[in-house]
Amino acid sequence: MPTGDPDGRALDALDAGMAHLAPVLLPHGFRPRPPHGGASSGGAFAAASFVRAERRLDLSIRGGSLTVGYHVAGDELGHAAYMRALLGPAGTNAFPAYAHDLAGAFEALRHDLELHATDFVSGDGAEFRRCCVVARAAEGRSGFARLGDAARDLRGS
Repeated sequence: MPTGDPDGRALDALDAGMAHLAPVLLPHGFRPRPPHGGASSGGAFAAASFVRAERRLDLSIRGGSLTVGYHVAGDELGHAAYMRALLGPAGTNAFPAYAHDLAGAFEALRHDLELHATDFVSGDGAEFRRCCVVARAAEGRSGFARLGDAARDLRGS
């Protein structure tokens, strides 16, 4: 067991979460890379991934929170950016769950993988690449411009 995670909680939570996601990913050719963990300035962490050819789903736990990243060839997005680009600001994604409930976070992620991230899981990647373009364009806008976009989205105009 890594010295940075003496009681193994982060690794155990990641193992359990990966087991929960496996039924969604394994049938589509993804294979797990074993979790590893250690210590950092933010405390104990654990990280792992599911990989298929040029695709990778990265999972990490630090401070009781789950972080998720998607990679297809040279493109990458965090989960929140992917869902916002895919579904819009009022999307029906369940993750990120804003509590330190890791079982709930993995359940929410599974929901999103099954219902929304189908192009990443089993598609040709075209929709994921489109979301990368949308997310990069949004990153380049000022905070005030993004706030104006959010206000328009809420008004429905």
